[in-house]
Amino acid sequence: TKNEKDIATVQELVAKIPAVDQITIEDKTTIEDADAAYADCSDAAKRQLSAEYDTIQAALKALENIEGETAAQAVIDEIEKLPKPITETNVDNYKEENINPIKEQYKGLTEAQKELVKNYSDLEDAEAAIKVVQLIETKADGIGGEVTAKNYAEGAAQRAVNAIKSAYDALKSAQGWVGNRDKYTSMVTAIAEFDQEVADADTVFAEVTAMLNKEEATQDFVDQAKAVAEKAQNIIDE
Repeated sequence: TKNEKDIATVQELVAKIPAVDQITIEDKTTIEDADAAYADCSDAAKRQLSAEYDTIQAALKALENIEGETAAQAVIDEIEKLPKPITETNVDNYKEENINPIKEQYKGLTEAQKELVKNYSDLEDAEAAIKVVQLIETKADGIGGEVTAKNYAEGAAQRAVNAIKSAYDALKSAQGWVGNRDKYTSMVTAIAEFDQEVADADTVFAEVTAMLNKEEATQDFVDQAKAVAEKAQNIIDE
């Protein structure tokens, strides 16, 4: 009879399904064929296939988990392949070429699958770093690429560094994505050196002021003042 043939077909297909803990993505067709064959059976036939039904459902669940893990792993792999660090050479198209495609791929995952993508924060870090790379490039170019005595004296160098600092510091562990961070740190170092030179000059000028406040101007005093003035000029010249 038809029922007998349908039952035999389902049993034959179910017999090909591996144990749940051994199911792989390669078993997808076998499992789906068994499920389809069961669905085509009459209610009378299905009543005789209760064990087979349980096997099919367990296999479908296992297959769903595997497919979920596979989809999540695909996103994980793409994140791991992101070019790092982000440089002034690749920054302009980085988001469109690297970030956006992965975000769309991630968006298509179920909530359970998204939970499996443990490195998604790396994608967020990369996206945040894009703005900082561009900011460093813009601000450095704005002062001619380096800190000089002129742009330091004008305050332009300090303003450039201050504009970068808050954004760069906010990246925290993501700072490794910033490929031009050496440009920023060199600006910070140069400003610190100028600050020290100014402090040294202030000390010298304080000495001169103290001498000028003395009541008597002996030859020794004049010689000392000249020496201090020369020292101050040397600091300024540097």
